[in-house]
Formats: sequence, structure tokens, C-alpha cells
Amino acid sequence: MKMQCGKCHGESGRGDGPAAGTMTDVWGQPILPRDLTKPHHSKIATNVIDIYRIFTTGMDGTPMPSYMDVLSDEERWHLANYVLSLQRNDEYYNGRVPEE
Repeated sequence: MKMQCGKCHGESGRGDGPAAGTMTDVWGQPILPRDLTKPHHSKIATNVIDIYRIFTTGMDGTPMPSYMDVLSDEERWHLANYVLSLQRNDEYYNGRVPEE
């Protein structure tokens, strides 16, 4: 709530927030926020350390900012673990990757 993640990622983390359809990268190309419930869609953030790193550094070229100056180290770890918990609800962790 504090970082307003739901604006882009949606209330349940599925990438369907109200700003999702309006986002662009630094080159002006449309970009969609990641569906945080589908770890198999990401090549860079599939574990808590990678997620924490993104919260600390942001993602160059995308609208994803760094939270280093606005969240404490402990808060970034809590947020990273929360995002990881969203992934653990995905079928991916039940031994099969869902068909799309």
C-alpha cells in the first residue's frame, strides 16, 4: 500500500493495475507490469534475493523505481518476501507450469 504497487501490478499482483495499460519504457514503447504471481514469466526475479535487488536498484529502462531511499532495508526484505509469497501460490510451485 505504502509504495502503491497496486497502481501497476494490481491488487492481487497480476499486472492488471489501473496504470498498466498506460506505461512506457524509456524508449517510449508500451510496457506491461509483471504479473507477480507467475515466476516462470520472469528471467530476473525468481527468488527473494533478486526481488530485493530490484526494490533496491529499480529496473533501468522501465517504470520500476528504486525504493532504496524510501524504504528501509528491513522493509524492502519484507516486501520482497511478500512478492515471493504471491509466486508460491502459482501452479509453478506445485510441480507443473500452467499452459497459457
